Amino acid sequence: MYSIVPISAVGTGLSVIVPLYILALHGSVLDVGFAVTLYNIVAIPSSLLWGKLTDRFGGKRHRLFVMSSIISIFPVLLIVELAYGPHIVEAAYGLYALVATAASPSINILVMGTKRSPSLPRFFSRYSIYSIVGSLLAMIPGLLIGRQIVVYLDILLAVNLAGLLLAWFTIKELKPSSVPKSKARRARMLFPVFNMLSALPNLLTSQKLIEDLHKVFDIRHRNLYVLLLAIAMLNGAMNLFNTSYIPYLESFGLSYGSIFGINIVNTIAQLSVYVALAYLVLRKMNLHRYYGVSVIARGFSYIFMSLPLLAAVGAFFYINLAGYAIAGIAYAMWNITSSVLLFDHIRGRNAGYNIGIWLAVLGFSAVAGSLASGIISHEIGYAYTFISASAITFISLMVFGVYHKNSYAGPS
Repeated sequence: MYSIVPISAVGTGLSVIVPLYILALHGSVLDVGFAVTLYNIVAIPSSLLWGKLTDRFGGKRHRLFVMSSIISIFPVLLIVELAYGPHIVEAAYGLYALVATAASPSINILVMGTKRSPSLPRFFSRYSIYSIVGSLLAMIPGLLIGRQIVVYLDILLAVNLAGLLLAWFTIKELKPSSVPKSKARRARMLFPVFNMLSALPNLLTSQKLIEDLHKVFDIRHRNLYVLLLAIAMLNGAMNLFNTSYIPYLESFGLSYGSIFGINIVNTIAQLSVYVALAYLVLRKMNLHRYYGVSVIARGFSYIFMSLPLLAAVGAFFYINLAGYAIAGIAYAMWNITSSVLLFDHIRGRNAGYNIGIWLAVLGFSAVAGSLASGIISHEIGYAYTFISASAITFISLMVFGVYHKNSYAGPS
């Protein structure tokens, strides 16, 4: 389980430093958009591919899968560090998506097998905690690197080495009977879903938290495809905004330390929502209302952070510090509420089919949003990208309103 910390740290660190490095190598926001698009294109199918390979060849070789994944990240980091052009960094980021996901299915199985009574909810709860810790640890050194990107990549190499040592000394193989096949299969199916629900910075929703809140929220489930459309639109809008956000900050001359600081505040803001809902929820709440509030807050945060583009206002850093904190809170609320609603649909019959649709929706919307982000920001400007993201966000709320109305009107 400890190896998840460095694995998460490397992933989060790259998600911030790759856009900065592309720009430092005289690339444009269009190149950043291509890099994130390539990552999204590769991430989901590779997760499913490694799941199938683990099924076929895993057995008592789960530690080998984890260590092979970590070892394969070393040349990727070296390629990025030695890159002399933005396209090399873009290709390396896509390669990272391929090799990094190789460890995921085996980690799922290994962690579940460490308990006498394997529990998927407990697994995702612990996984979330370690993932959050890794994300925060990755961004703290970014406060101090100045513009020394190579130094930060060296730090990621050291972190990856720590992950390799942790995997070597702590991972013990399981007996084939240690993990029920049904639970292992469900974990492999759900991992890419929760992985795709994460945003920048990486933060996973605890399956246990979803199940606990499912008992608390007042929900009535209907109209799965309308809900998926609303989620797809919002997920696309988030990728539309997030892909161009770091280049936007850099274009205003913010230091790398300030950019990492804004991302740290965003992570802490998300974490505060998870903690509040996990420990302070004591009564029934209207899930649809929470969903709507989160979407409205997210849409207005985009407008707020783009104010320096629309009017002559100062305090650029503080506007974005506050705006990205609001966006983090809104994202966490949306992530939880949408997850609980979708959980209500996939937990029964046709779970595999619904998970497949969920993956396709998230993957397609992420690719479309990141690709459009690079093109719009490069050809027209950041203001149009952020306004478009805000507009799509509010339109998605209208679609969700249809879902909400039909949920209380009866089956469809």
